[in-house]
Amino acid sequence: MATLAILIAACDRRSASGGGAVAIERKPTAPTPARTAPSDTLAVLARATCQDVAGSWRNVAKVNVRVVRDTLLNDVPLMADSEPVIACQVVAEDSTALAAKDSVRLQRDGPAKSTYWPHAQRTGWLPLVHLVADGPDGSVMAYQRGVVRCVVDEAWDGGDDADSTYVPSPWYRQTTSCWPHSKPLSAHDTA
Repeated sequence: MATLAILIAACDRRSASGGGAVAIERKPTAPTPARTAPSDTLAVLARATCQDVAGSWRNVAKVNVRVVRDTLLNDVPLMADSEPVIACQVVAEDSTALAAKDSVRLQRDGPAKSTYWPHAQRTGWLPLVHLVADGPDGSVMAYQRGVVRCVVDEAWDGGDDADSTYVPSPWYRQTTSCWPHSKPLSAHDTA
């Protein structure tokens, strides 16, 4: 209703002044928590997690690891947050992870994996069971510990079901994004 009243008032002003552009005034909106920078302490906790995840890749051969201190996630995977967030990221890429066994691939079965997330529950991370996705080209899982939320996005070339001659590329990528989350865990998150 308030918007309608502003529109009518603007039209009346334009009619009275003989035409011209209509400027619709909007009430200033209070900043949302996601658009405000998180406290330094909470950001440090999220960044420390990213450093730990990056460190877990340190001894894995032939994996390229990149750490991004702060990045804006407009589209948070799995809608793990309702607004865009400022997150740190760890991107680990293995270009030969899924190569045929007789190629240049290391003597391991499947992609390299860091040791961080498979053992996350031992260090207090809780999997957010309603924020899980799995498909032929990747999987996504969310975790939370305290006020830090992380999304682990794994991607690979899952092939082409419509083309039996297609040979998938052997790459694998794991992207971990962590940020201070505005809400504590609830029973809904973990059940």
